[in-house]
Order: sequence, then C-alpha cells, then structure tokens
Amino acid sequence: MENNVSLGDIWETLYPVKCGDAAKKKNGLTYLPWNEAWRLLMNHYPTAHFEFGEIEMHSDGSQTIHCTVAIEGHARHMWLPVMNYKNQAIANPSARDVSDTKMRCLVKTIAMFGLGFHIFQGQVQPEDTWDDVTEEAVEEKPPAKKPAAKKPDPEPEADGEEEEFYLSFDTEGADVWVDMMISTVEGMVETKKGLRSMWEANKKAVDHIQAKFPESYSRLAAAMKAKQDEFNNKDKAND
Repeated sequence: MENNVSLGDIWETLYPVKCGDAAKKKNGLTYLPWNEAWRLLMNHYPTAHFEFGEIEMHSDGSQTIHCTVAIEGHARHMWLPVMNYKNQAIANPSARDVSDTKMRCLVKTIAMFGLGFHIFQGQVQPEDTWDDVTEEAVEEKPPAKKPAAKKPDPEPEADGEEEEFYLSFDTEGADVWVDMMISTVEGMVETKKGLRSMWEANKKAVDHIQAKFPESYSRLAAAMKAKQDEFNNKDKAND
C-alpha cells in the first residue's frame, strides 16, 4: 500500500503536541522522559518503532550510542555519547550508563520528527540531564509580580515549557538557536503550512532575537524567505 504520509505531515502533527504535563526538570534543564515521549508518539503513530545500532567505541574508552526511529516509512537517525553530569564522555561506562544514554538518545531521535523539539530548542545541549531518580515535575508557575513602575513580565507560554529560554541568550546562544532553526527549515519543513506553524510557534523568541541580535535574525529571515520562495516557485510550476 502506498504511503501518503510525508515527513512534513509528521512534523506538522508532532511539533504542536503539548509536552508540559509530561516534561521534567533537573538541574535547571527541562527534558522529556523516554516513557512519556514514547506514549505521546504512540498516541499519533502507534506503528512507529525504533532500534539501536552497534555501540561506537572510541580510543579513549568512551562510547557513542546510535538510534534510529521509523514513522510511517520515514526514518531518522541520531547519536549521543555516554556522558557524566558534567557533559564529559565516560571512559568504560557501566551498563547502567549505557542503558540510560540509549533512552535519552531515543528521545532525541523522536524529537527530530518534531515531538518535544521545542524543548530541545531551549537548550544548547538539551540531552544533558542526569540521575532520573531525582527528577522533578515541571510546574507551571504564574509570572512573578513586579512593581507597577517596571515593565511587566512577558506573558508565559500556554504550556509553561520553554520558560522564556531566549531571554538568557548571548550572541553565541542566539547563533546556536538560529542555526538549529535554519537546519530544521531547510531539512524538515515541507509545506507552507509547516513553515508558518514553525514561525508562529517561535514568534516570541524570533522577536527577541530580532531586537537583540539583528545579525542572527537576518540569517534566519533569509532562510525563511528562501524556503517560502521555494514553495511559491513549486506552486507556480504546478499551475
């Protein structure tokens, strides 16, 4: 049977999924536990499956995990080194270290289809979450009150996931985030609707970068325009 579900269709389905109730917080980082990520994925694509490749061994004794997730005939592959809480590769990691990293790599691979991707956008290295035994649920807190003379806090996101991560950006952080957005636009967005949805979902961060980091914003705007032009040219060719 012919598969009519495109990668763009999958992205448009999974990217808007609210993850706030399922997300956890550890050491100031927000992440999605593997069992919650899989549950949310099964709600939309119950035939999806995953597999882990052969563990990559390095000369210093460290290891890298490889994972592939397939949804509706489309596959994504990601990798993740086995690391400690300081983001340092572990030499000769234990079975528990490897097992935990496999599940984190699974979540990272699922995010490449859109599910929980916005959580990853809020971190330079979002996979750096450790010791799941002491994980804390993410609480949606109301914005802190400020004196009337000061500008009020920006309105929080509806699901409380991103916690205005972009406000902490320096120039390097803005560039990293913009690079990730451009990579997504160029490699994953396949429809005008998907492009518009992505822009609107990240509007607050985009506006902040436009105001504070105009050079980074210019690169993002150029990539968005190029993709829009690509879609327009395809529409003209089909007319």
